[in-house]
Amino acid sequence: MSLGDLHEVLPDDEIAALLDAAAKPAQRCIRLRPDRIGIEPLPMAVEAVPWFPRGRLLVDSSLRPSQSLQFAAADYYIQDAGSLLALALLDVQPHEAICDLCASPGGKASGIVESLGEHGFLLANEVIASRASILRYALSRTGSPRYAVAQQEPEVLADRFSGLFDAVLVDAPCSGQTMVGRGKRDSNAFDTKQIEHSAKRQQRILLEAVKLLKPGGRLVYSTCTFSVEENEDQIRFLHQHFPDSWEPIQSSQLAKWASPIEEGCYRLWPHRDATSGAFAAGVVLKKELDATHDISNFRMPLRLNRNDIPHQRKSSVVKPEVDLSNLGQLSNLQIKNSSKGFLSALVADGPAEILQRLFEQERIVLATERQNILKPEYVLAMLDSGWFQPTDAIDISEKLAIQFMLGHALPVDSFAESRAFQTNMGKICPLNQAWKIITWHNKPLGWAKYAGNRFNNHLPKHAILPIPPIE
Repeated sequence: MSLGDLHEVLPDDEIAALLDAAAKPAQRCIRLRPDRIGIEPLPMAVEAVPWFPRGRLLVDSSLRPSQSLQFAAADYYIQDAGSLLALALLDVQPHEAICDLCASPGGKASGIVESLGEHGFLLANEVIASRASILRYALSRTGSPRYAVAQQEPEVLADRFSGLFDAVLVDAPCSGQTMVGRGKRDSNAFDTKQIEHSAKRQQRILLEAVKLLKPGGRLVYSTCTFSVEENEDQIRFLHQHFPDSWEPIQSSQLAKWASPIEEGCYRLWPHRDATSGAFAAGVVLKKELDATHDISNFRMPLRLNRNDIPHQRKSSVVKPEVDLSNLGQLSNLQIKNSSKGFLSALVADGPAEILQRLFEQERIVLATERQNILKPEYVLAMLDSGWFQPTDAIDISEKLAIQFMLGHALPVDSFAESRAFQTNMGKICPLNQAWKIITWHNKPLGWAKYAGNRFNNHLPKHAILPIPPIE
């Protein structure tokens, strides 16, 4: 195990305490959704996260915050307290266009969308296709459509969107030393070769990330590791590679956690801060970077996948337009019917230069139609009322809501004593209307489809939760 450069940022007499704390699970944490704060009490006792106003640490970390209907209804997101450091430093402003370059599983990306306000936009990028579905699920839970999801190598994305973003977040792949205590990494995370490999990859990603920024834009770099080589040294690399182009972000709110060796860098430690640990650094691009600067030696190997290139070939079969009029009314969205049988959307007031560069598959898919059968997507059910007014929404009891979140169908007879069949317009829902949004405390949980004596459950696999049933 290599501890080498830790002595630069931590007193020698704390190293043993760090290693002991890093080997243990950290205190559980949630991030509150801003429009749901204070609506009803949380299902567990919590205390504030000092570096992020909407963060809450669980007093009893033996509890599982995912086993709650409030989590199912997206009142909060489960997120390590350390990862909130990067969100605090990013300090999202309501009007901004932001790129999250390494976005899955979506904790930071969904936190950004929650903070965008009425006019912002996020491009969330995830190279690994298998991780994109969990990213889209996390973003769906925000209730906002102010995002798109790309799946491209950083250099491809940087070429498409050069100079268009107010801020870029690089939550870089790293050796993952802070994840050892969570059982997601083994002690090889401290191996010198692993650290060196990660550091070189991080440099390549950073050199592409800076191309995405507008002059005056912010770059926030974060990792879940302790190594100086993967943290402060990466910011020094930027300063050396682009002399006089950057100034550090000095956050008075985060001054307590400032790195002792590099301005604009901040650290959390397991033995000090009730978290697994984290690093975040912020710099502001003072002037446009020299476009002729040669970064070819740092280029990442280009691994194009089918999502890297827009599909130019058109289907010979013309499919009918997907019609959502029976499901509800959309507002303030750019709607597009695909020749492949799906309906996608983007916010109407998003940044035009970014929106016009998006590929069809990067938009938000609201519904699909196959063999004349319409299937609304989970994201459509979860949209806030300012974006989608559903025709039919059934508000169900706690017991039924738990059954629904377990993935079960709901018998029609079970609604006999509920205040069901009310639309949000106050009208009586026809019992045999095909698609209905299931809600709990008037907050959406997902879609169900009428099938005679039951409503079939159409939750995506990511949304199914092991909530203990009520006896």
